[in-house]
Amino acid sequence: MYVVMNRERVRELRKEKGLSERDLAAVAGVSMKTARSAEREVSVTFRPGRAVAEALGVGPSPSLGRVLARA
Repeated sequence: MYVVMNRERVRELRKEKGLSERDLAAVAGVSMKTARSAEREVSVTFRPGRAVAEALGVGPSPSLGRVLARA
């Protein structure tokens, strides 16, 4: 399962917390590539996507992104 996050919402929340993309990756425990992908509306696997959402202080939600089912 994959998620595609809302670019504006991720950027807004990241900036509200005073985090750079590198900081977000570190807090979420994901790679820089994953943090950048989340902010650029590129699909990421569900678990790292959830970690990014939690690092931003929110749970996965329709306002943050959408879930994609891929085979």
